[in-house]
Amino acid sequence: MTAAYRMSYRLSWPIILHRGAGGHRLLSLCAWLLLVPLLLPLASLFSLWPGTDVELWTHMVRHVLPFSVRDTAILTAGVAVAVALIGTLLAALTAYCDFPGRRLFQWAAVLPLAFPTYLSAYIYVELLDASGPLQTWARNGLSPDFRLPEIRSASGAVAIFSLVLFPYVYLPARVAFARQSADFVEVARTLGTGRFEAFWRVNLPLARPAIAGGIALALMETLSDIGATEYLGVRTLAVTIYTTWLSRGSIAVAGQLAILLLLLVIAILLLERSLRGRGTTVAAPRSQRQVSRIRLTGIRGALAAAGCGIPIALGFVIPLAFLLHQAFERDLLAAISGDTRDAILSTFGLAAVAAGSVVVSATILALWSRQSGRGLQRLVAGAASYGYAVPSVVLALCVIFPAGLLDNALNRLVRDLFAINPGLLLTMSGAVLVFSYWVRFQAVGFQLVDAGLRQVSSRLELAGRSLGRHYYGTLQAITMPLIAPSLLAAAALVFVDVIKELPLTLLLRPIGIDTLATNLYGHASRGAFEDGAAEALLIAVTGLVSVAIILRTALSPAVQEQGRPISTEMIA
Repeated sequence: MTAAYRMSYRLSWPIILHRGAGGHRLLSLCAWLLLVPLLLPLASLFSLWPGTDVELWTHMVRHVLPFSVRDTAILTAGVAVAVALIGTLLAALTAYCDFPGRRLFQWAAVLPLAFPTYLSAYIYVELLDASGPLQTWARNGLSPDFRLPEIRSASGAVAIFSLVLFPYVYLPARVAFARQSADFVEVARTLGTGRFEAFWRVNLPLARPAIAGGIALALMETLSDIGATEYLGVRTLAVTIYTTWLSRGSIAVAGQLAILLLLLVIAILLLERSLRGRGTTVAAPRSQRQVSRIRLTGIRGALAAAGCGIPIALGFVIPLAFLLHQAFERDLLAAISGDTRDAILSTFGLAAVAAGSVVVSATILALWSRQSGRGLQRLVAGAASYGYAVPSVVLALCVIFPAGLLDNALNRLVRDLFAINPGLLLTMSGAVLVFSYWVRFQAVGFQLVDAGLRQVSSRLELAGRSLGRHYYGTLQAITMPLIAPSLLAAAALVFVDVIKELPLTLLLRPIGIDTLATNLYGHASRGAFEDGAAEALLIAVTGLVSVAIILRTALSPAVQEQGRPISTEMIA
């Protein structure tokens, strides 16, 4: 009976696929129509390379680039070491030890992701600057000569970035440690190794791929930043590109610098791939025992709790307390002025349009790569998610150049036909900004939708098709309801990411359009951060929504038990 069923199932395959051939062709057409605009910006960047301003390049090489390269190297190296140490330490303590507050710290370690790096930089400058409350209190109560290390420095930037970005390492490392079998450790212990040596020689190497991926994510966020680094006085390559474009007015040289920054990102990704090697994170099946936790009490338990609590307090609790104090001290409702209300409407409108666009295109690409079943299609669809790996300032250059060419072409066409000058139709409408969001966050949508589709058995779809349903009928009745949670999670994450995004918005927003992030940037640049407390608090609250989704998807027991790998784009 079973053999006959299998034979009939195999014989019905061609008939079922033939019924959906029209749907597959239309899906392929839509996918290719999406891939062209997605991949066009990256190709357009290299068209800026031939135009060379020798005089400006000579000035840059002598007086700008040496300092930019130095600051970029210091910042990336410092952040890489710090996030690796903090994230791995917290992951190991919560996975392998049992101490007071462990369960709370396990979830709270993700909370610093609620704060964008620029927001944490603004807060800590307010707190630790020479005129800030901490140093003022210390000079009045302790010593008139009391001075803290300068927060507006490379070391200050390393500290702030590390306190915000260490969850990128903590999340995948925590899941990797939780999935390891106790058999590995017990075999090492029988060979005479101690607990710490077994961790160093067994557990840590098994988690190396996850840790390397988290470090790469943190470094990409660091290289992409403009708001925090510029405010802290760190002249990274991203800041140099920004000032070359806007202050020096040379989009060609900015584009050439952007290519260099892009090559640096590619080098980091290749280094991360080499650090991964051929190793994989070995998961423990449900039938195997998980590693037993070490009970820590007394001084050791207090030290473990302090080791987990201090980074969380510095990365989340203190910044949130400062924002709440500033907002309510100035009367939160009164602080929301007309400009702030306009910024809220603009921010939420842009975020809603971008989130809807990303979810629709990500669904089409994920369905196409799933239905085709070919490695080439999956590779091309994955390549369309390059936007997250490209620094925001580089992506802005990728988008603005073809948009300018298209705007000029439309201007000439309208002038020839109607003898009027319409102005910048695309750039001034905000379409370019929404397009840049779409390219930037396509990776977030695609990874989540693709992960949802992987959990839907193809046999369910084939069963629906065998009952006479056409491709889109099966899609509507079976597939889409099953992946609805993934679609909602993708939309929510993209929505929140757009609200927090600063470099793209700052560079591509139309004149007269402000968002919460750009309003806050303006207040901080004028030295009046407290006037933007309402905007800062709203950004932090939306960041908490993102963290809630990450906690639900990345640290759920189902993820850890089934051994499914955490996608780095998913937690970005």
